[in-house]
Amino acid sequence: MEAKTLLEREASPPSLILIDQKMPRVSGIELLKWMRSKLKLEGVRVFMLSTSEDPEEVRKAYQLGVDGYLVKPVGMPELRTQLTDVLLFCVSPDLCPEVSGRVARSAPPPESPPGA
Repeated sequence: MEAKTLLEREASPPSLILIDQKMPRVSGIELLKWMRSKLKLEGVRVFMLSTSEDPEEVRKAYQLGVDGYLVKPVGMPELRTQLTDVLLFCVSPDLCPEVSGRVARSAPPPESPPGA
């Protein structure tokens, strides 16, 4: 079942959603854009998972309102650490706005100067 259908059917939305940037039918960016257009989902924390560290992709995700952008790690221990950091961030963002650099910034990365 599609994520949009599930989210529309739920009486109360989840408090946290992890979105993979590259999905078969719709990109993570497209799903994020759709989610942020829905009043019912405005309080949901959304984290994007991606294999890409492309600054433009990261910037786009933050412009659309993602709470964090995580680059997929190679192994399970790193993934476990990232997911723990996400949960800590969601429980108390003031305690860990950036947990040792593993949870992406709470604001978009600075734009590159023209011609850089």
